[in-house]
Amino acid sequence: MNHFQPLFQKLHLDDIVEEQVSSFSVSRLEEMVVSITKKELSMITYLGALLGGIIGYFKVS
Repeated sequence: MNHFQPLFQKLHLDDIVEEQVSSFSVSRLEEMVVSITKKELSMITYLGALLGGIIGYFKVS
């Protein structure tokens, strides 16, 4: 990862990303955040169910 740092600095990626994000409307940003949050929370729910099932299986056995 240290090899990419000089490349990122030369390309000014942080400035490009900041410019792009600031050009988004608030509704677009909200839509993106909600979309990402839904996906992450559903994966956490599935992982919790899986771990709960595994723990329950071994606790009963």
